[in-house]
Amino acid sequence: MSDKGLKSNYLVMDRGDVERERLNRQFRFFYKIYYDHKLIVNPGVTIPTNGAVLEAATGTGAWILSLAKELPFHAVDLAPSLWRPSETPPNVHYTVSSVTSLPKEWDSKFDFVHQSLLSGSLKAT
Repeated sequence: MSDKGLKSNYLVMDRGDVERERLNRQFRFFYKIYYDHKLIVNPGVTIPTNGAVLEAATGTGAWILSLAKELPFHAVDLAPSLWRPSETPPNVHYTVSSVTSLPKEWDSKFDFVHQSLLSGSLKAT
């Protein structure tokens, strides 16, 4: 997997070990303090047993890897250098792509889409 990922003129974040660790600390902080240790905050959300889940702008994959013990998951991000394939279970599929131009075959594919803190990572084009 390339360290470069897709070129983007709207991403403002770094893509290396320091950024990976910062994102993982941020996930643990929000998961504990704001989300009360819940990976899916809304108790009304249910995902079918054979459902499909997408995490858009997955970053390091901390959220999806925490939840991946239960269902097949798809993760998408511009920066493959943040992702650790060696830590990925077989039911998680990672795609290098922009969240603003997802593959057409994904239309109506997912039962649940997760996105967290992305607005702080984007800049206007």
